[in-house]
Amino acid sequence: MADRIDQTIRLLLKAIVAGSAAALSACATRDPAQEPVEGFEYRAGPGPWPVQDKGKIEVAEFFWFGCPFCNAFEPVLKAWFARQLSDVVLRKVHPFANSRWLPHAQLHASLMTLGIATELSDQIYASIHQQGYLLEEPKDAIELAVGLGVDRARFMTAFNSQQTKDTMAKAQEMARVFRLDGVPALVVNGRWYTSAGMAGGIDNLLWVLDHLVAMTRRGG
Repeated sequence: MADRIDQTIRLLLKAIVAGSAAALSACATRDPAQEPVEGFEYRAGPGPWPVQDKGKIEVAEFFWFGCPFCNAFEPVLKAWFARQLSDVVLRKVHPFANSRWLPHAQLHASLMTLGIATELSDQIYASIHQQGYLLEEPKDAIELAVGLGVDRARFMTAFNSQQTKDTMAKAQEMARVFRLDGVPALVVNGRWYTSAGMAGGIDNLLWVLDHLVAMTRRGG
């Protein structure tokens, strides 16, 4: 009974402070022994989503290059991944929630086709969030890639390829299946979904992620 009341209180508190600075500062007073609760800080997807690396624990991040929170989370997630065991793999998924996201998604998918998406990720974030590059139309994605040193003809081939279209379609379908409600968001092993909103802020997102990875490793 006490546990049920505690969960209800937590839900009410999260509703009150969601999206505010108070949600971020709350993690400082969290009991170290406290664990995230399913249905609050994370939830199960409707069914297992296919992972790309069998036998690994796949952490897939939904993101948008134009999102300031994703930009802030990028180095944090990379540092987290660098500390993981070899059974953890990181995958980036760029859906297009609206027309503003479309050039960003096509840029990422094209670079994935070329096999250089990870290599250029930091530079793309810096171009948008530090240098003020406006990635608003398909031509902007092309010029940004070329400006970052990608051969124009090679990029255009990837930009218009079926492989790039398929990558975008799969990202969009995955976002639909997991009911993406904001970015950054994470899916662990094609099964468990969490987001900055559910976790109570970016700082808490790693807390939830650690729990989900450990739970998956145990066979949960």
